[in-house]
Amino acid sequence: MIVAIVLTTVAAAVLLIVVLPGQRDVLDEIVAGSPAVPDRAQDGGAVAMDGGAVAMDGGAVAMDAAAARARTSGLAMAAGVFSLLWVIVTVLMIIRPGSTTSV
Repeated sequence: MIVAIVLTTVAAAVLLIVVLPGQRDVLDEIVAGSPAVPDRAQDGGAVAMDGGAVAMDGGAVAMDAAAARARTSGLAMAAGVFSLLWVIVTVLMIIRPGSTTSV
């Protein structure tokens, strides 16, 4: 049970330190209409999606889009780590290793 408590603490830390602030930042950028959102090119620039690369008129916009993609990828990875930790905790709580009762 100690392992489940430690994993729960680690999962809570990942959620509070990485996932929730990251989601808040991404939503703030979307609400603000940041040029980092790929379908909103400034200066009438065209957005071309070629194998994951974003090409836009103006280097700063392309940099912002690439940075936004990297940030959301990191956020997705952190959310996946949180989910994996939570699944492990759930399984440990169900099978209860070391339990003397067979219930």
